[in-house]
Amino acid sequence: METTLAGHYQVVEPLGMGGFGQTFLAKDMHLPGNPLCVVKQLKPRDSDSATLAIAQRLFEREAEMLYRLGEHDQIPRLLAHFEQEGKFYLVQDYIEGQTLEKELAHRKTLSEASVMRILQDILQVLTFVHQQNVIHRDIKPANLIRRNRDGKIVLIDFGAVKQVRHQARYTPQQTSLTIPIGSPGYMPSEQQASNPHFSSDIYAVGMVCLQSLTGLSPRKLPQDANTGELGCKLVSDRAYISPDLAAILDKMVRYDYRQRYKNASEALEALEQLFDRTEPDSIESSTLIAPTCPPPSSSGEELETQGIPLPFQSLITDKTEGFVGRNYVFEAIEEFLQHEACGYFIIEADPGVGKSAILAEYVKRTRCVAHFNVRSQGINRAEEFLKCVCTQLIERYKLPYSLPLTPEHTRDGNFLARLLNEISRLDTSVDDTYATTTLSTGTKSTSKLVIVVDALDEVDLSSQTPGANVLYLPASLPHNVYFILTKRMTPVPLVVNHHRVFELMQYAAESLQDAKTYIRCRVQQSEALQIWIGNQELTVEAFVTILAEKSDHNFMYLRYVLPAIESGTYQDLSIENLPEGLEQYYYQHWQNMGMTAKPLPRTKIKIVYVLAEARKPVSRQLISEFSGEDALTVQEVLDEWQQFLREQRLDGETGYSIYHTSFQDFLHCQDIVQAAGITIQGINAMIADNLAQELGL
Repeated sequence: METTLAGHYQVVEPLGMGGFGQTFLAKDMHLPGNPLCVVKQLKPRDSDSATLAIAQRLFEREAEMLYRLGEHDQIPRLLAHFEQEGKFYLVQDYIEGQTLEKELAHRKTLSEASVMRILQDILQVLTFVHQQNVIHRDIKPANLIRRNRDGKIVLIDFGAVKQVRHQARYTPQQTSLTIPIGSPGYMPSEQQASNPHFSSDIYAVGMVCLQSLTGLSPRKLPQDANTGELGCKLVSDRAYISPDLAAILDKMVRYDYRQRYKNASEALEALEQLFDRTEPDSIESSTLIAPTCPPPSSSGEELETQGIPLPFQSLITDKTEGFVGRNYVFEAIEEFLQHEACGYFIIEADPGVGKSAILAEYVKRTRCVAHFNVRSQGINRAEEFLKCVCTQLIERYKLPYSLPLTPEHTRDGNFLARLLNEISRLDTSVDDTYATTTLSTGTKSTSKLVIVVDALDEVDLSSQTPGANVLYLPASLPHNVYFILTKRMTPVPLVVNHHRVFELMQYAAESLQDAKTYIRCRVQQSEALQIWIGNQELTVEAFVTILAEKSDHNFMYLRYVLPAIESGTYQDLSIENLPEGLEQYYYQHWQNMGMTAKPLPRTKIKIVYVLAEARKPVSRQLISEFSGEDALTVQEVLDEWQQFLREQRLDGETGYSIYHTSFQDFLHCQDIVQAAGITIQGINAMIADNLAQELGL
């Protein structure tokens, strides 16, 4: 097969192969940025003229139908169709995402709330399909893609290639153009008998939902011994399905097509009536699916800050800028909230992988109670956490306690535990949009209190009683109270009941895809990156693949390297010479800033280490006084290391602190410390001697 089709579709890699031909990932070389697309090659098994004529006629008919269906946002657009050397080709939009088949292979089952959202998505797009007098006939998890951009389900594969393949065997004795097409297990009896109806698609959708809820493939789902019917009661040992949803699914999978919903519109109406009977927030956690390519931030757009503590508003804005993916994490959180009466959901991962960004996005979307430990800003003491969280709880639930809190309230975890128990016993939801996450239990709605706490590993353990849980977190939680925590993969003092540890590093494939999506979004929004890629004689997709591998799935690496490319730092380097991983990036920047030159620039080194070791943001004036250098020299160092610093206004001055603890880790590496000719103890001693009052040490 040629590398380029129709003069401008350059094949990147094969996606799949079957009896009909092949599917390829390709680039449209005639459009700016060379966007990705999917090319389907349709090749009849027989090559005689009669077969080719029939295949071509059906091909044209299917192409016309796909052009029409592609008007819907959840169906890939047909971009082109053509014939080349006796082979037929369809070109469609490339959907960045993961099939439901792969999602189920990894997670086995989905929560009821997730399945309800998936069902709604499918029925919405299927309503459009049925309105066009089209029966899909092959709805199954492999043909449903959860789009990274917004978490929506996209319906693919409308049977065009299968029709061509089957009709290629057409003989004059055949009188009907309606042929059996579909996948075993998802195809009802009337469809197997070559007599499909709109309700045949409804059956397939119902089977997808039952599989998602139970983890059982259609052929393994139990049937009634007397009637042969499927039903939710028969799988009650595998999954709890609320009665209202069970009634809908049972009707969708009835054996007799006349007893099912007639079409997608009728099924969707029943589902939406269920939504209307449920609290508005009953499946709110399902909306946590994050968009893949958020629009560029506008100076006129401000993050809605209601419900978010003031110290964390700018942090959340910063951490969520350009946020993509992580749907599998949000799904896992949702599942935990659905199935556990209370407990701790603990996300563990290496530095720079995106733990804080995930929690920031969660808070941004849910406005739950939150506290972020930030060692470089001096926000990492137990009493600060207790004051922050308890104040939020009192304000949101209008509890009868005076504010501000006294030291007595934050001396240990007793007051927090009292508040959690009081809230757990409340009979009604609070009149506060952001007070709780309300989830459906099938019979009634239950308010769930969710508290997010980031970076347990950054907590100053000297601020609390030795042997106590970090931040005095309760060992046991009352009913409907949950904590979502993040920490590095190092131990912290935390002994609790009812918890789940979510090891983010175990999701390398998903993280890699999210990293690629993040890079693509940045390229789309940056002319400088596009120019650099062009000068490298690379395709966008090659750049995405190489840089994602170099990042080792570390978003902090991408946060630094992409702006460095845009600014011209790597103008004379090939992509192969870009740093491998975050630590090498830090070292290259360390070298580029002349920190390894002879003689050593000890003043600059000292200033950087002061910033790294200070426990609170420090002003330029304080650094100048400490180092004995003029303010201009200090500012030069601050400018050189700006990308690693966080700026914060302090009493009319700008305070500086290290942006991410991974840079502190780098500065603590033994070879870097030795080469710099300093000691960490010496830096800390100088800080203690000279800046004790200003730095709070």
